[in-house]
Amino acid sequence: MISHSHRMDFDPLSLFTPIVREIPTESPSNTFISKDSVEEQVVEVFEDEDHLTPLHILDFPLLQLKPPFEVLLVLLRLISLNEVWNFQQDEEDREDPLVVFQDKKIPLEIVYISIEWFKVYCTRLDSVIKLSCVPKLAFALKKTNDYNDYLTRIISSDLGWLNDEQIAIIHKETSLRISENCGRTAQPELIRKIKLHNMEKLGKEYIKLKEPALTSDNLGLKTWGSSLILSQRLINDHELKEPILELGSGTGLIGIILSCLKFEVYLTDLPDIVPNLKENMIINDCSGIIDELDWKNCEPFLKKYPVDFNTIILSDPIYSPDHPQLIYEVLNRLCKPTTEILIQIPLRRNYEDIRSKLWDLLNKKYREVYSDIERGSDEFGDTTYCFKKFVPL
Repeated sequence: MISHSHRMDFDPLSLFTPIVREIPTESPSNTFISKDSVEEQVVEVFEDEDHLTPLHILDFPLLQLKPPFEVLLVLLRLISLNEVWNFQQDEEDREDPLVVFQDKKIPLEIVYISIEWFKVYCTRLDSVIKLSCVPKLAFALKKTNDYNDYLTRIISSDLGWLNDEQIAIIHKETSLRISENCGRTAQPELIRKIKLHNMEKLGKEYIKLKEPALTSDNLGLKTWGSSLILSQRLINDHELKEPILELGSGTGLIGIILSCLKFEVYLTDLPDIVPNLKENMIINDCSGIIDELDWKNCEPFLKKYPVDFNTIILSDPIYSPDHPQLIYEVLNRLCKPTTEILIQIPLRRNYEDIRSKLWDLLNKKYREVYSDIERGSDEFGDTTYCFKKFVPL
């Protein structure tokens, strides 16, 4: 519900054109050697599991050895943020090295070039198999000061053995890794994959949500735990009356769930949130009405859509003391005698007074017909969530 600044998708590799070797600037499928080729030519059979020992910072290339551009780029991309499933980074093993390098957007040609250096100076990472294990084996290392110090040394180094374009790319990638390791509020844009129970009802294995970089003024561009908890509830029990209006749709998880369940849905948020909301609906091949709705003035929306909404949904809608009154007023304007209101709210300790104000206001004109408390997770830890269903008095 809160504004944000736009950012462009950017792949530093797109700036790089090697002087001697022609290294691909994209990662299309035809730049990757086939799985059979990897198995036949590169994959080694280990008699032990030494290559599965968690990484130590001394396993990384020493800057004093002036590692080539390809070496630094491969390492920095391998230690990039892993896929995020729900609210946890994916730590799943990857048996196929091709999948690892594709996920990390690393063409195998660059991997092969870097291995020649690793064989001489860094035997811990001297094969395709060993490099493909880096994302998993670096997980614990990322929590240490040594890891942050290593990245800081790269940023502070002039990398004088590289050319200007290469230096810019390495510094950019290193900055991203530092940001990713500083918590969600400092992380760059990510794709979050959502997987819930009974997803077969949706005809999907998972849902993909694009989340731009999170700052204090664009909280509507992050997926919050309330929407995940409420989405699971809707999948398990989706006896809802159409049409459905969601106020403050954010990244669109609930709207995507409802669309997959074949409901007629209207998803709304503020102007700066709507473009990302639309993109997430497209990413997941979903349809629905998506438009701007300002709680302070819903008349433009109602004029454009003269619809009697039979269900109105709000998920985690209060971030300031002004929100309870705004919610109360917009509901009074939108609700009909047949409307059901579904609200999911985390029981955050610092928001007790604001929640109480919301319940007090709603009880003036609406009757609570159902309430439930359950536990769930968010990126900021386990949280207790409250679900309530209201109908007009």
